[in-house]
Amino acid sequence: MGAMMMTGAVYSATIPANQLEIGGIKYGATTSDVERICGQPLRVEKKNKHGVEKIEYKYYDFEVKFINGKVCEIEVDDHSNARTAAGIGVGSTVSDVERVYGRADSIHKDKYIYYADNRIGFVFEIKNGYVHEFKCGDVD
Repeated sequence: MGAMMMTGAVYSATIPANQLEIGGIKYGATTSDVERICGQPLRVEKKNKHGVEKIEYKYYDFEVKFINGKVCEIEVDDHSNARTAAGIGVGSTVSDVERVYGRADSIHKDKYIYYADNRIGFVFEIKNGYVHEFKCGDVD
């Protein structure tokens, strides 16, 4: 994988915002959209941070977070079959990611970060040259 360097936060919008999707769930989708696509979650958690209520839907191999009833983050763990709209998922190589999305806007340790808009985008966690986990949403 070569030496990785940390770069500054550069919001260059390499990914179109309409590509922020994992497993058919789009960033900004409603709770009813997610339930229609994925069914009822295994667990629902409500958290309040700084006066903002965040609801988390936990499924077997991923979780979806909502603020004001809209998807703000989708996190996929290491045994999920979920993929981005472009087909990247757990087990994809760094070369696959770069072929689809280009060079990362930022690399921090094992995280390849791609911005879509300001502070949202994809984060791909890489282990041994492969996507281990990934998320879409707030990347800061």
